[in-house]
Amino acid sequence: MIMTLPARGTDAIRAASASTAPPAAREAPSAWLATPSDVVDGGEIILMAIKPSVWRPVSEALPILAGCGLLAIVVAVLSTPVPGLSTSGSMQFLAAVGVIVTAVSFARWALTWYVLTNRRVLDIQGLWAPRIWSCALLDVRNTYLGATKTETSTSTGTITFVTQRDEEPPRQWCFVAKPDEMHAKIRRAIEEAIDHHGGA
Repeated sequence: MIMTLPARGTDAIRAASASTAPPAAREAPSAWLATPSDVVDGGEIILMAIKPSVWRPVSEALPILAGCGLLAIVVAVLSTPVPGLSTSGSMQFLAAVGVIVTAVSFARWALTWYVLTNRRVLDIQGLWAPRIWSCALLDVRNTYLGATKTETSTSTGTITFVTQRDEEPPRQWCFVAKPDEMHAKIRRAIEEAIDHHGGA
């Protein structure tokens, strides 16, 4: 699905100063919230703060887990351990790799937030320090709703934002649960921002 929006000036909305983080984000570690708390200003209203579906970390970790499992079978059947390790040591090493990859994937997921306000759309993520992408609703040129094969099988989808910043590639919210409903909310927020700006 493609939503085409009329072009608008980019001066209507600017980066905001400090206030509070999205309510749902309060569950995240307080150290991590130090920077995201500067995202929303007093004049913004948070319309939606969601996380990607839990299928996202599962899909990220699954290929590595499958590879580790396959190597473990090879080690056990052919008795060909990882160089420098015994057979049991190889099995423990492969198990450790699988656990670490899974833990990192879920940690990244836990610290990812998709936020929609009455002024902007934001993507907040980062394992060691938050990386915040922000775009004014008036600067969103198109929105696309699609799904990979994995997302289709898990009833999730990807929402893509094309902005008026020609130098910037499209941004995506991946593995969004109830993608049609979320896309419709974004569309309404953009239309209301355009109407408000036109009225102003």
